[in-house]
Amino acid sequence: MLVPLSPMITVMFAALTGVERATPRRMVGTAMGLAGVLLAMSPGAALPDRAMLGWAMLAALTPVCYAAANVIASRLAPTGTASPALATGTLVMAGLQVAVFALMLGQFRLPPLQGLPVSLLQIVVMASAFLLWFRCLGTLGGVVTSQSGYVITLTGIAWGWLLFGERPGALTIPAAILVLAGLALVTLPGGQRR
Repeated sequence: MLVPLSPMITVMFAALTGVERATPRRMVGTAMGLAGVLLAMSPGAALPDRAMLGWAMLAALTPVCYAAANVIASRLAPTGTASPALATGTLVMAGLQVAVFALMLGQFRLPPLQGLPVSLLQIVVMASAFLLWFRCLGTLGGVVTSQSGYVITLTGIAWGWLLFGERPGALTIPAAILVLAGLALVTLPGGQRR
């Protein structure tokens, strides 16, 4: 339920940096989405135990990072650079960063041979995701691209229900309605890209 804040935070970041306009409708939508996430984090909703609130608040940094990435990438990506080059550079640098931290923590290990097909599949999926992300950023802008967070959330809830038997709390549905209503206000046509 936290990832859907990404489009709404992206709207705020985009407005602050002058990439896109912040309309009153988009600001109301952002407030509704935030209210939905706060409702989802309340006891009896998606958060099963009040003691997990601190971890949930830490996890709330995830959509902030997604939003920052959307705005920074759309603002700073070199004009005319092809999506494959941007995706390759991103993945190579991310891989190097992970390798450095893994070495520093003594956790660097190569996957076993039987895990190699899964690792290769993960590389293909991640490369495709970044390729698509940079393509969308270049053609649609950061706010529209950030809507992928809603797909992530809905599929996450569905997989949790189907694979792990997770059942949404009583407040989860009203929280989801608030988030989706906020999404509609933020992303429906009305904001012009500058």
